Amino acid sequence: MSKSKLEYIWLDGYKPTQNMRSKTKVIENFGGNLKDCPMWAFDGSSTKQAEGGSSDCLLKPVAIYPDPDRVNGFLVMTEVLNPDGTPHESNGRATIDDDDDDFWFGFEQEYFFWDTEIDKPLGFPKKGFPSRPQGPYYCSVGSDNVAARSMVEEHLDLCLDAGLEISGINAEVMLGQWEYQVGPLPALEVGDQLWVARWLLERIGEDYGLRVELHPKPIKGDWNGSGAHI
Repeated sequence: MSKSKLEYIWLDGYKPTQNMRSKTKVIENFGGNLKDCPMWAFDGSSTKQAEGGSSDCLLKPVAIYPDPDRVNGFLVMTEVLNPDGTPHESNGRATIDDDDDDFWFGFEQEYFFWDTEIDKPLGFPKKGFPSRPQGPYYCSVGSDNVAARSMVEEHLDLCLDAGLEISGINAEVMLGQWEYQVGPLPALEVGDQLWVARWLLERIGEDYGLRVELHPKPIKGDWNGSGAHI
């Protein structure tokens, strides 16, 4: 019997910023479609989504993509439900009215790969700041201007192999800062794909021992911030 690895991805209950969580379910003779993904559960007391005495929360599959980094793997985006099947209060996706498919959206997600040993963006010196101010780094090429291109290219390939509607990438204004674009797509689809693309980016960061930094202003002063522009 063939076995498939389904990575169930969800958003936790942390405030003001939710984190991504995931765990793997192994299924025999999986059909490869969303309808073949069963409901699952998790311990909400470990994700700020339930109390310890009644901690079950449900995971409702809402989108599925091939996992380009695993044999027989799939990435399953989910919504969090209460045990009675109603949307959990942390489930913002369930509040989106996407009946009118004339409205399409695109996201530009800016981010840094962060060197945790020096607590600075990748490419920054251990002490101080880069010798040149902002200007040469935007949409640049060359070892003086770019950091982490190999990881950015790896992320792009994984997203495309997963079937995500990634429409472009570019180096951003600050050294070590990059951007990818998702969409245009209807609201629910573009949101699902943005989160799955972020999850793949975080997974690549694990391989290199780097953090993905989405903070809107990680370095004070005349240095560019990051956003998720719509």
